[in-house]
Amino acid sequence: MEEIALSPLRLRTDGVLSRDPPRPLSLRPEAYEREFDYLTVFYDSFRSGDGKFIVFVGPSLLNLAQPVLPGLVRAFQVGRAADAVIRRFPLVDQLWLRTSQESAVMPQGIFQETSLRVQPNLSHLYCDKKVLLTKSRDNELVWIKDWVYFHAAHHGTNSVLLYDNASTKCTRAEVQRAIASIRGIETALVIDWPFKFGPQGDTGQGDSEVWDSDFSQRAILEHARYRFLASAHSVICGDVDELVVTQTGVSLHELAARSGIGYLRYGGHWIENAAMVSHTERRHADFVYRLESSRANTKWTAVPKRCPPHAQWRVHKIAGMTPDSVLSESAAIRHFKAINTNWRVPRFQPETPIEGKHVVDEELVHAFRVFA
Repeated sequence: MEEIALSPLRLRTDGVLSRDPPRPLSLRPEAYEREFDYLTVFYDSFRSGDGKFIVFVGPSLLNLAQPVLPGLVRAFQVGRAADAVIRRFPLVDQLWLRTSQESAVMPQGIFQETSLRVQPNLSHLYCDKKVLLTKSRDNELVWIKDWVYFHAAHHGTNSVLLYDNASTKCTRAEVQRAIASIRGIETALVIDWPFKFGPQGDTGQGDSEVWDSDFSQRAILEHARYRFLASAHSVICGDVDELVVTQTGVSLHELAARSGIGYLRYGGHWIENAAMVSHTERRHADFVYRLESSRANTKWTAVPKRCPPHAQWRVHKIAGMTPDSVLSESAAIRHFKAINTNWRVPRFQPETPIEGKHVVDEELVHAFRVFA
């Protein structure tokens, strides 16, 4: 079973240098200081798909750019300014260095790492694969298996890339074995991602939210894009509590490939906690009720080769691209309130169906026949 190494770069815990939080003190709730990533400069450094560059992906550098980047460029002996390119996106920075060096000694007294070894590009593992991409923390194994099985059965997904963010319920190897055991899955990798997820949007000021410090989630997507998925056939980006159905029965991967744009973006419905019977082990297929007015946030499917460098893979969209609106209408998410660990809010509260309130999602009932 393949274990994928990362080459992060982090500031010393006893040093004077750290990332300055972008959020003013008045808008930082109590948990902010604990959850903010003060020290990670880059999550990983790896070879680009064409072999010409080292790619560093990390949180927004903010005040760290000036004291850190020049020394890093010198360490890898990059002489020309044109060979050191910084790509800045909301919440994520990338450094691209044109160099053949595979390792370097780091400047003394700044970083936890004394040296840095460039990791290989692994896009060949997913070449022409139809991929399901997600991040996960402490999701039940049965949820992950049902989620993968559904998208394999309905969409022809044959590969999975899952980033595990410090789960404690089961090991990376256990998750990887569970995914690989599903019929039709050809490639399955679970990446240990031990970094801070980052503060959520809560400001401690009522309903106001500011999303300025949750670096990790967006960085995962850009990391996946360039280290693993650059040559994939297509990628469904979603979460374990979401299933995607299509009205015509045509798979998301096929729809994305048909599109000249190569990018679908679709919304959908929340699936409520209401169920006819109670279960000690909750499963997606136990829940088929929604509210007529419910609307879930968007997710996407894309062909990586058609995503330009200036576009950014985000959780709910690809910024810098316009989706294929016609083909996107064929797809819709079902977002399950019950498939959740209540990690952010107590989302799962058992309910019984109420006539006139809850509506049976007949399309979802039909889709669940794959579990029969």
